[in-house]
Amino acid sequence: MPQVDERKLLRKTGVVNEIERYRWIESEKCGYDIGFQKAADHWIVFYALAWLKYHTPATRKYRLNSVVRRSLQFKKVKN
Repeated sequence: MPQVDERKLLRKTGVVNEIERYRWIESEKCGYDIGFQKAADHWIVFYALAWLKYHTPATRKYRLNSVVRRSLQFKKVKN
């Protein structure tokens, strides 16, 4: 089962568009711009696997890199 490579994922236009959408929504909730990096970190942890599952053939399965999971485990968007 291949791991999600964040660098390769961030090269995809569709992913960047989804992160920008997530950034806008979360920034509106917070009342200030959360920034692309924070939005990307959160999006990758919470939504990347679902996005990949939807946009890739059913024969491929992915999992998050364990380092990414651990490093972002406690990061949450402030409400």
